[in-house]
Amino acid sequence: MEKLEIMIKLATDRNIDQVLLEFKGYATGVDVDFVRKAVRAIGRCAIKLERAAERCISVLLELIKIKVNYVVQEAIIVIKDIFRRYSNTYESIIATLCESLDTLDEPEAKASMIWRISEYAERIDNADKLLVNIATLSSVHHSHPCFYNIIQQLSLKLINPKKRLCS
Repeated sequence: MEKLEIMIKLATDRNIDQVLLEFKGYATGVDVDFVRKAVRAIGRCAIKLERAAERCISVLLELIKIKVNYVVQEAIIVIKDIFRRYSNTYESIIATLCESLDTLDEPEAKASMIWRISEYAERIDNADKLLVNIATLSSVHHSHPCFYNIIQQLSLKLINPKKRLCS
């Protein structure tokens, strides 16, 4: 685990490709906890190195395509932080992320997708249906404290998309 921290600290625009290759290898391993930390490390590099963020997103999308449930969910959680850091930059990947909605069973992953849909609701044709889909998959609202606030924000945005509720 310390190795991941050291690699994040040493990551630069010049060596990020090697670092991402290493993290990607770890993210396809069998130790679930270490895999999750490797996925988070990719996200942290994206936030740390703006010029490398697109490459980090590409690696995360590759990992999502593998369709290993816990990898997909961790990547979705991590990408939320990247979206917050670089708002309106990577919204083109939202459709790809939405393809994984049916497999989400972890509250934090669902909450991340709810946040994403609420933040970009005016640009997502079926935002209301996606929200209902997430809400009916399981009881995310019982285990995640932000659920009701996010649902309320999304509902208000769907009613009045021109009004920005919060930044």
